[in-house]
Amino acid sequence: MANAKTIAHKKHSSDSGAPEEVFLLNEVDRIPGKYYPEVDDYKDKYRYRHMDPTDKKTPKRRPLRSFPKKEVYKCFGWQLHPYDIEKLASYIIANPRLSLVVGQSALEGAAEADILVLTSGSGKYHMDSFLADLDTSNKLIIIASVRDIESVQQDIKHRIDAHFNKLLPFSQSDFDKLIDRVIEEAFVKQSAPQPEDEVVGMLKK
Repeated sequence: MANAKTIAHKKHSSDSGAPEEVFLLNEVDRIPGKYYPEVDDYKDKYRYRHMDPTDKKTPKRRPLRSFPKKEVYKCFGWQLHPYDIEKLASYIIANPRLSLVVGQSALEGAAEADILVLTSGSGKYHMDSFLADLDTSNKLIIIASVRDIESVQQDIKHRIDAHFNKLLPFSQSDFDKLIDRVIEEAFVKQSAPQPEDEVVGMLKK
């Protein structure tokens, strides 16, 4: 399930004359669900934090056009709090249909993935601008938030394929069922094209 991607991270020495220490983290060596701040803190996410209104982007609500059929899907997760990051990572790693995308760039990780499980931004990050910087026509977008879907959609105008509320009980089994359902419904949507502005009925299930 896990790939063999290895990440090199440079750790600066306190001695300015000493060379930088480089340590490697192989995904197969990750402790499931453990948060590695040196690796998991996306360095490019801050461009979307407290953005100037003139810099914000409004993505088109593009329908899902070409979601692939695979045995294992690459899944990218972005949450704001270490506990949520660890919990989401453990869910992705434990799901036999998913492979966790690991890296230090949110844009590169999301571009590589088939399924994105994202924060709503908590009013701090402009997720529409982030999604506008990606080609999401072949990706499933899942929002994990403490807010209900109606509140999330006030901030995120991009297509959302599924949502779950982190304040409600949500187990590994619940996550697995959500992944199964959103994948199957993706194939149904592709076979029966919908208007771009149609609200996805699955959000309120």
